[in-house]
This record gives sequence, C-alpha cells and structure tokens, in this order.
Amino acid sequence: MRQLNRAFDVLELLSSKEYRSGESLAAKLGVSRVAIWRQIEHLKKIGVDIISVSGQGYKIQADFEMLSAVKIYKNLASAGGINKSSIRVSKVVDSTNAVLMRLPPSREQQVLFSEFQTAGKGRRDDEWISPPGGGVWFSLSRCFDSPTSSFSALGLVVGISVISGLQKLGINGLQLKWPNDVVFEGAKLAGILIELRSEVSGPCFAVIGIGLNTNLGLSARRKIDKKVIDISQLSDKHLSRNLVASALLSSLDEHLSAFENLGFQSFRESWRRFDFLLDKELKILCGSRVETGRAEGVDDIGALLLRQGGEVKQILSGHIIELV
Repeated sequence: MRQLNRAFDVLELLSSKEYRSGESLAAKLGVSRVAIWRQIEHLKKIGVDIISVSGQGYKIQADFEMLSAVKIYKNLASAGGINKSSIRVSKVVDSTNAVLMRLPPSREQQVLFSEFQTAGKGRRDDEWISPPGGGVWFSLSRCFDSPTSSFSALGLVVGISVISGLQKLGINGLQLKWPNDVVFEGAKLAGILIELRSEVSGPCFAVIGIGLNTNLGLSARRKIDKKVIDISQLSDKHLSRNLVASALLSSLDEHLSAFENLGFQSFRESWRRFDFLLDKELKILCGSRVETGRAEGVDDIGALLLRQGGEVKQILSGHIIELV
C-alpha cells in the first residue's frame, strides 16, 4: 500500500490537457526518473488510463480530482447525524467495508471514502473494480438501536437514497434492480453491499458500502464483464466527485433516518416507481435452486415477489441469472 500511496503523488501532478515530462515530475517529488516510471506503471496496472509519449512525457485521459473530507462535509445539504470528524478519505485501503467492520461497534456514525481498494468486493464476493478517479467508493457505519420488522429491506432503501441524491444533481432515468444495483437502461451504475453485526435483543450495527461509477476509463471497462455506465455518460456537465459524494451522503443520512422511524412501508411506492424488474420474466438463483417467474415488485420486508402460474412466491435473497 505504501508503494500505491507514492503512485498517487504522481497522479496528482498529471494533467489531461498537457504532457508532463518524467524529468519535471521527478524534480517536483524529489525522486529519480526511474522512480516516476515505476509509479506510472503502477497506476496503469490499477486502471488509470495514461498516455506515454517519448520525448514529451505523460498525460492522463481525464483529470484526477482527489476526494477531500473538508469539501465533502462543506457540500452536505444536511449534516444530520454526520459529524465533520467522522468523514475520512484514504488513498488506498483493502476495502472500505472491511476497514469499518474491523472497528469496534460504535453509536457514532463513521464514513470512509477511498481512492482505490485493493480488495474491493460486491455482493456474492464478486470483485469490485475501483480505478482511481473512476468513481466514488465509500462505506458508512450506522447503529440502529431498534431495527424495524422490515430491517431486511435496508439495502433497498439505500438504493432509493442513491437515486434520490443523484436526481438532485440532474441525473434522471435511473432504476433499481433487486436487490442491490442502480442501473440505467439495464447498465450498472452503482452497487451496494451491506454487512451487519447484531447483538441479541440489542442494537444492530450496519456497514453500508456504495460504489458509484463516475468516469470509468477503457482499462477499467475491459476488466468488467457486464454492461456498465457512469455519471459522465449521463450528465451534460462535469460533476465534481466531491459534490457527488456529498449528495450521496446527504441523501443516505436522510433516508436512513426515515427508514429507522417508519420502516420500509413508506418506501414501497418509491421502489415500485424505480423497479427495473417489474413485470419482467426472470430466472433467479436462490441457494442451490433456480426459480423462474414474473417479478411483481417487493413486499413490506423487501422480499421479491415472483409469480409462478397462480402462485406468488416470496424470494428473500437471490441472484438474478437472466431476464427471460
């Protein structure tokens, strides 16, 4: 990780508008040109698109904007239960979820953003590709003192909050694919991973991870085996990553507070409005068995309702294999 941190020092000096020579970069950082070349190679390996031209130097495809805890907090529409000191930004971690899961349970909310994750993961332990500057990757830990009977729908509420936050930035046409994806015309924009720690007859501590694509380069797209999309493709103006981070965090805090007080019932209509799977025929893997049917929304606890002939089956967890 130390080596990757050094690579970020180089990345912050690169531009998309002009070439920067290895000599000038080395002079600014007080290292050799060979050390600069090594860091450039590290950056390429983790998904940064860099153009190298002999005699001219290096240029990146898209300008890199470092995330800033100060800027994120300043842009929050509503601080709510999030304190300035609770927001952290790291250059490199194994996984933002893993870092927060290793901390002792606390009633104070903690938020961790990272520029790069060496072991980022999605649901079902799928690898999450998180190239530096390509998105907003973060986790939030929150204590729920008295989880509602519909607490299993937490991930669905998080999905609704992501769409709501992005709508305020002018991003429209987004949908939710049960149980944890935000999509645009079927292409994945964001994923959600929730991990829980509970105490018997006590509070529940949740770590909520969100990965949102903002500007994926060609290198990252080649590594992803599914249809994806990013914010740069959905907005006709440049949106600061810090502003996007603030919008997501504000919306998340607002929706989680409402969910804690009201449960999922008050969110069902919103889910139906955004439901990508509604009325579609699909195959879903549930454990070791495959279920086929037509999606008819979700129930009061967030379970998928799957019509099979004259029967409607409740699917509590599963993985969508394909749309029929």
